Amino acid sequence: SMIKHEPAMTAGGQTRPRSASVAWIEALAATASIGQDPHQLLSHIIGGLAETRSQMPALLSDRECFSFGELATRIERYARWAAFNKIMAGNRVALLMPNRPEYVAAWLGLTRMGVVVALINTNLTGRSLAHCLDLAKPSHIIVEASLTGQLASAIAELDGTWTAKVWCHGESSAGFDRIDLAL
Repeated sequence: SMIKHEPAMTAGGQTRPRSASVAWIEALAATASIGQDPHQLLSHIIGGLAETRSQMPALLSDRECFSFGELATRIERYARWAAFNKIMAGNRVALLMPNRPEYVAAWLGLTRMGVVVALINTNLTGRSLAHCLDLAKPSHIIVEASLTGQLASAIAELDGTWTAKVWCHGESSAGFDRIDLAL
């Protein structure tokens, strides 16, 4: 069943907002069936919600908001981008982006294809970031334009035993291909 976002009625017929605990209980009830199908991905659930609640907000940040329809479209674009670039199940992609709706869309789109996504801490620089990348050994790295300097400092520290194709989200002077345009 779907969660209804209706205010509660008081004895006098006036409406009052539902309490947070009631909202959480309803959310848990609505998602309880997810565990019954271990092969169902969150991206599939979002796709289903996009069919019935396309215009409702799905992800909010201080700068952007994706409706369920927009989020489902973005997830699909990342999945198609991965397929076009022959990034297949079991391949690894590092994601170096700040927390925002686009980050979630990238993560879910890649996992939809079976890609292992290394979610890299954006506070890391230099040797620490290089260490994480060395452990993950991704074939591709997606980096937010504002973080290309941090990535460059890490690339200088890498041991050179593996290489990754770097994709930049947004305009940067680093010269990487732009994933936002490729999508």
